[in-house]
Amino acid sequence: MDVETFRIIEPGIYSSIQDGGRRGFRKYGMPVSGAMDPYAFNILNNLLGNRPVAPAIEITGSWFSGEFLRDCSFALSGANPGADLDGLPIVMNRVFEAQKGNVINFSRMHGGIRTYLGVSGGFVKQVFLGSMSMCRGERIKRGEILFSENLKTEPNETDFDFSYIRADGNYTIRVRKGPDSDFFDERILRNFLNDGFFVSRYLDRMGVRLDASENISGGPDGIVTKPVFPGCIQLTGAGMPIIIMNDGQTTGGYPVIAVVEREDLRIAGQLKAGDTLAFKSV
Repeated sequence: MDVETFRIIEPGIYSSIQDGGRRGFRKYGMPVSGAMDPYAFNILNNLLGNRPVAPAIEITGSWFSGEFLRDCSFALSGANPGADLDGLPIVMNRVFEAQKGNVINFSRMHGGIRTYLGVSGGFVKQVFLGSMSMCRGERIKRGEILFSENLKTEPNETDFDFSYIRADGNYTIRVRKGPDSDFFDERILRNFLNDGFFVSRYLDRMGVRLDASENISGGPDGIVTKPVFPGCIQLTGAGMPIIIMNDGQTTGGYPVIAVVEREDLRIAGQLKAGDTLAFKSV
């Protein structure tokens, strides 16, 4: 039986329920959704002893707070938001016992942008096409009551390494040659890998825009629309790379110059405006 577990006091920039994603429906135009940082999401559920795809709250940025409505185990993983529980600091990637009425509060990100809050058993939302993930603008609202499965789980000792979330905001992402790389001359391909980029303020769960660069401009500004997927890097004629993310479109009309290595999608999911990003060919 599902029980009232958590009340949203302040949802912050963007908070949503995410699970392992909505698989098998991209051919119908439905994005996969799911956790933007799959590594942090998996670590969270391992720590709590939950099912691998048990839904959690994905919280973007700080300025988040909420109240526990019952006694339960919980944990935080991903970007460190400087969280506290009734004023007592919370250590990341560790299971805590919350009591009814306790309030959790985020104060300041220490690198990265997305944090995952999970409880024993996992949160629950209405299932849509096999997933509880919210997508394309759906978000948790102030005052919303979240339910969870009334399950008692056993916490696990879990190895983890979050060194890929950098406090200095300087990142490198590994990429492979994209299916449309032949549309670009050697100058553009070389500079795409040799230049560094700034992450623009135009980023969300649909995609991440990087600053435009004259060094990689001059390619085609459009092609026949074809399928794209999370990790595809489109390049506009003006030299603006766009990384397709979990809620992104399923087709696109810009050529795909490169594709992010699957393991490095977790880095893309933690990028914030102003970070610097370079690409490395593998």
